[in-house]
Amino acid sequence: MGFTKFVNYSTMGIFVAVVIALVSMTNVGLYAGSRNGSDSNCGSLGVFSFRVSDRVVGLGETVTILSIFFSLVSIALWAVLQFTEHSTGKHYACTGLLSGFSLFMFAFWVVPWSLLARDMSWIDDNYGHCEMPYTWSATLFFSLFDWLLWLVMLLNSVLALIVDRNGSDDY
Repeated sequence: MGFTKFVNYSTMGIFVAVVIALVSMTNVGLYAGSRNGSDSNCGSLGVFSFRVSDRVVGLGETVTILSIFFSLVSIALWAVLQFTEHSTGKHYACTGLLSGFSLFMFAFWVVPWSLLARDMSWIDDNYGHCEMPYTWSATLFFSLFDWLLWLVMLLNSVLALIVDRNGSDDY
């Protein structure tokens, strides 16, 4: 029962991450463009991009901000769960939701785009010379950090399964 609930909520977490990724791709744009936005070869592949001061902001900055934000939110929720939650069912639900979200958002969305943005020759060949934001290293760092967080949460759920299998509802 607990394992099924964990899988169900993990699937929900992946779905939420997919929706956020698609919204980010459509409304923010796949390319950050130049720092001042004056280069005609620089722009956004998405439907919309937005400006912060004199800079066109695209996926690089957006995903980095999302990485930091959801890393902190995940840690906070997971910590609250550990100190306040004693019901195994709710434990599976919360941990599964966060695990599924982290798994997709940071392993299959953030890391590939971070590495892609790092490849300047690929950018030059396809979009002309543009000044890319220096966000890939921070994004990659938070991606790896969230992978570790995901593994810790997964281990925690396995321990909850063992406790649940032994007939105890306290965890």
